[in-house]
Amino acid sequence: MLKKRPITSYIFTALIALTAAFVTYYCSGHLKIYSGNSRDLIHAIRSRDLFTLFIGVPLLLLTGFMALRRSNRAYLVWVGILAYFMTTYLWYAAGIAYNQFFLIYVALFTLSFFAFIRALFALDAEEFCLRFSPKTPVRFAALIMFGGGLLLAYLWLNPLLPALKAGSQPDLLHCYGSTSLIHLVLNLGVVSPLAIITSLWIWKGKPWGYITVSILLFYGLTINLIFLTSQWFSYNLGNPDMQGIIVSGAITMLILILYMVFLKNLREEIIRDHRNRITSLV
Repeated sequence: MLKKRPITSYIFTALIALTAAFVTYYCSGHLKIYSGNSRDLIHAIRSRDLFTLFIGVPLLLLTGFMALRRSNRAYLVWVGILAYFMTTYLWYAAGIAYNQFFLIYVALFTLSFFAFIRALFALDAEEFCLRFSPKTPVRFAALIMFGGGLLLAYLWLNPLLPALKAGSQPDLLHCYGSTSLIHLVLNLGVVSPLAIITSLWIWKGKPWGYITVSILLFYGLTINLIFLTSQWFSYNLGNPDMQGIIVSGAITMLILILYMVFLKNLREEIIRDHRNRITSLV
């Protein structure tokens, strides 16, 4: 499945995990570091810190090690978690109030970015596509990607367009400050269009569609889990978004089930062409 083993990405993975674990552990005991942010934003940061420390770092190390041992499913998850670290520390560097870890955030983003790119393009997309069983629900995944891309665009345009029409700032800026702009750029400029393009790729059976749909499913899973964690903080303050919790919980379960089905249908044995793929299923 690999053109060449991305040794640099494996080395960077260890550096990312150790550095991120130290930063998040330290900050969890010194919340004054985040004092320059709004209360809502601090909840979001703490939620992401908890996810990074207790799920992100262990998963990064585990899947990186298993990918090094040539597990295809682990490699798929590993690329997804690298994308999570890349977007997370881009947000920390450019989307929250400056603090003493700024340069470390930049370093973590840089390491994650190059590890992700190197790992992504080490994949043989054609062989990767052939490893999926014909029973993989690609059409259903395409519909989920298309609908998810449109929904994401709507959620971020909904508070933005009325404010533009009225010539005022959107309400989300009052909650999160100018830091929400990085979310607008990432979601409207990258994630939403990529989800729609991916839906077309995988519907047509394009090899890169299988790769990008896997990354986007993992991204959606992490974002929804982080949102649910942030709502736990809001619940303790008596201000939870119950409608958001129900919707996000349902979406999380749907994405998790679909992602597990994709992993299950990713075959580990060597498959060199379509003929070999068909005969291996007999």
